[in-house]
Amino acid sequence: MAQEEIDRRVWSKIPEVILEQVLRHLPLSAMLRFQSVCKHWKLFLNSVEFRNSYAHTTAEESYIVFVPIHVQQLTLCPLYNPFVNKWRHVDLAYLQCTLKGLGCLRIKEISSASGLQCLCAGSATNKDEVYVVSNPLTRECRVLPSLKGKLALRGLAIEVDKDFGCYKVFAIISQLYREFEMHVYESSTKAWQFLFRLPQTCPFCVSSVLFNGTYYSLQMHDLVLLQHDFAQNAWAASAVTLAEIGKSMKLLVSTGRLFHVSIVDKRIPVETPGNFSRVLDISVFELKVLSGECEQIEAFTTPYNGRGYFWDAVGYTNSLILLLQFPHDHVKGSSKTMMRNNSVEFGFLNLQEEPKNLENFTLNGLFGEDGSQKLLDSLTFDLHAKV
Repeated sequence: MAQEEIDRRVWSKIPEVILEQVLRHLPLSAMLRFQSVCKHWKLFLNSVEFRNSYAHTTAEESYIVFVPIHVQQLTLCPLYNPFVNKWRHVDLAYLQCTLKGLGCLRIKEISSASGLQCLCAGSATNKDEVYVVSNPLTRECRVLPSLKGKLALRGLAIEVDKDFGCYKVFAIISQLYREFEMHVYESSTKAWQFLFRLPQTCPFCVSSVLFNGTYYSLQMHDLVLLQHDFAQNAWAASAVTLAEIGKSMKLLVSTGRLFHVSIVDKRIPVETPGNFSRVLDISVFELKVLSGECEQIEAFTTPYNGRGYFWDAVGYTNSLILLLQFPHDHVKGSSKTMMRNNSVEFGFLNLQEEPKNLENFTLNGLFGEDGSQKLLDSLTFDLHAKV
């Protein structure tokens, strides 16, 4: 304790000009903590002078960020690097202020690329969805033009072109869950553009993803994987035949490969006649679109109390990350069901070196006491990424 106090006194006497030189050589991950020290350092780190003289342009590593779906809890969000087992926090309070000002209560979709993060949130003041692109490191954000009278579904994706310093945001939207359309926002024109309509034969979009220049959409009707080639501007059913599985599914991309994660609620008979136990059956498939193969690369189960669950998954470097959250019993005198922090399960699946290596982590207390549902996002930091 005495040594820590001495260190603090020594650091407090170091001239600012020397501290500024030290900051210019720290990794980007350290900037996250330094921004929260005081307003002076926050402004300095975001200044043009600092950006032009900073020794690093992009982060040396990427993180998994846990983003609460409730805007009011969007403050310090946990960051985790599975490979080095490092925990950090990123302050997204600036997004909370922006979204609250627009009447948003709940985040629906999230997508990140090359230092930029795109959020889609529901507005309580009107029926339009709100789209915001931000740089979590510089805390700059841009509210995109509204798509009037549209509802966003599973299909949000952002792509960044570093060579030209621009980005595109793709979104699946609909009117009353009919006539699903894909629109794209281009930062170069600062406007949305209609791209195409999804085939009406497949009325409900479960999950969508951009992969190798093709847009893939998983449809609930007959469980079809559709693909749209941007160059040919044409729809086609892919050659992949999917297994008949549950309704909770998501498409993911990792290491240049396309994956399909599925969760099924199953009842398993026990020794006592008429009784059964419940589990969640989780499967991971690799979708090989060229050969039409759907190869199961992982399957496992986790106990389930039948009271509902919330989950999300994301591709991360050469892995898939899966997050499961389960609610605890209703609080006496309250109708709310909160997510129990010690019921969070964190799955790490390595896809290259050991395809069958699955690890489970219990993240007790790491999410604070809010107990809110979390979305997963794979986030890198880039000081020069412009919104």
